[in-house]
Formats: sequence, C-alpha cells, structure tokens
Amino acid sequence: MDCRKLLGIVVVLLSINLMSVAGSQNSAPAAHSVLASGKWIKLAISTSGIYKITYSDLQNMGYDPASIVPANIRIFGNGGGMLPEIMGSPYYDDLVENAIWVEGQSDGHFDPNDYILFYGKGADTWSWDSTQKLYVHQKNIYSDQSFYFLNIESTPGLRINLKNQSSASPTHQVSTYNDYAFYEKDEINLIKSGRQWFGKELLNSQSPTISF
Repeated sequence: MDCRKLLGIVVVLLSINLMSVAGSQNSAPAAHSVLASGKWIKLAISTSGIYKITYSDLQNMGYDPASIVPANIRIFGNGGGMLPEIMGSPYYDDLVENAIWVEGQSDGHFDPNDYILFYGKGADTWSWDSTQKLYVHQKNIYSDQSFYFLNIESTPGLRINLKNQSSASPTHQVSTYNDYAFYEKDEINLIKSGRQWFGKELLNSQSPTISF
C-alpha cells in the first residue's frame, strides 16, 4: 500500500468522525450552508455589544430601504471565540440565525427613522472559572474580529420577544457592579514560530492603562 492510498484512508476516517460530531450538535448535518444562495452582507465586529444598523447603513450596503419588508430582515452568526480544537467538542454545523430587534417593523415599511439592533460577540471570549471564582478570558489568536451575516429575502426572521414589566415591589437597589477587561496585544513572537505572542511592553517595561 503506497502513501497516497494510506493518506486517503485517514482522510475518510476523519470525515466520518467529523460528521458524527456534527450530529451531536444538530439532529442532522446541514445539506448546504445558508450562504449558498441569496444576497448576504458580511458584518465585522471587534468587541461584544449591541450593534445598530440604520437606514443609511442599508443604503450603503446596496439596499433600497423603502422596498424592504422589515419582517424579512435576518441576521446569522455563531458568536466570537475560536473553534474547538479537541475532537468531539460540540460545534455548530452551519450559521445560526439570531433573534434581533427591528424598530418600526409593525407598519410593514422600513422608514428613515427605523433601525435594526442585534447583539454580537467579539473575537475574544470570557467565561466563569468556578474553581478560581474569577472570570477568565481567551484571546482569539487567529482573528481580531468576528463576523455576522445580514440577509433580506422572503423569509420572516427571528425577533426578540417582549417581556412584561414585573408589578412586584423591588427587593434590591443596585448602585455598583463588577466589570472586567484585559490588555493583551500579539505584537512579538520571540522564536518566529508557534502560538506564543507577547506585547512590546515585554521589551520596554511599560505599564498599560485600562479605562472603564
């Protein structure tokens, strides 16, 4: 058996394993990507937060907002962070539609004062470490941005549901909260290889300032 045949067997085995992993996240692998047809606008974001798309933004994207059916505005994206590196970890088989808010949708027209709101997750992620009792971050070493995709076709999109305001009396008054941030720039690679990167402060002993 030559190397080419052996390599072919390895590739087939990996493909089967990946398909089974995809099935653990979804009931069945997607037949094709949602991006396979239609017009899509790629939206790049750098930090987590609420993002607003206005009438003029849609014009700059090549749309005629006056002809848009607001109910058919859809946004897809799987958030930030790196893809899992361990085989068997759950992952999304395709882009997932996000629930969004479209201001002014009820009249069936997208007017100059209407807008779209969606929550996007940046490339870097935070998680709670129950052992250390701290929030810890993971810097995305492959990208400084994460991406969402806007589509306006003929299919109604997911929307954020309204929740009724509670009529109960408040039990707590909050005037402070905990916040978190990190400063980490990948600017220097000491051995010109690998994943270990450092900021220039390593060489000149500077202390960065973080403002909240």
